[in-house]
Amino acid sequence: MRIGQLTGDTEHGVWNMSEAYPLMLSTLSDLGCLPKINDKLSWLPLDVAANAVCDIALADQERSRASTGRKSCEVYNVVNNDTSTSFMDLLGWLKEINKDPFEILDPREWSEKLEKMERHPAKALLGLWQQAFKDNAHEDLERVAKFDTKNAKEVSQTMGDIRPVDEKLFAKIWKWVEGEMAQKT
Repeated sequence: MRIGQLTGDTEHGVWNMSEAYPLMLSTLSDLGCLPKINDKLSWLPLDVAANAVCDIALADQERSRASTGRKSCEVYNVVNNDTSTSFMDLLGWLKEINKDPFEILDPREWSEKLEKMERHPAKALLGLWQQAFKDNAHEDLERVAKFDTKNAKEVSQTMGDIRPVDEKLFAKIWKWVEGEMAQKT
């Protein structure tokens, strides 16, 4: 199984705080801004991915037993190929739900502000972001990879039910990120 970009679960929004997007979002309270990037969001909620993995693992066991003794090596892409939501959509939702107004800056400006901060966990990924912003990767909307999910969808109803990132999911993620930021202060 090949797993795509995981995100917070659909119930509580809990995400790994060392991932790039939560780290980036966590800079909002300190910087008062976030970068204007056009990334398409193919995030897959953790609990949805877990359900799909279970579906596939159980189905693959049944397939192996039913085969004529020959083991197959199927590839199952557990990803969200729906990229109809962008990071800019997310920033719009955030403007509506965040209690404090904030700026949306050119990515290079945002990274310069982050670089000037004395301490912040997001600085660990500063080099990665600076390289991406320098290469203008954030402007290339056509570079979104699509993965063949046919095998996974054949054995997992969960994979057939995957939806794009939406405002409801992001609100849960944001609430969780805010809670994580409050604990750090």
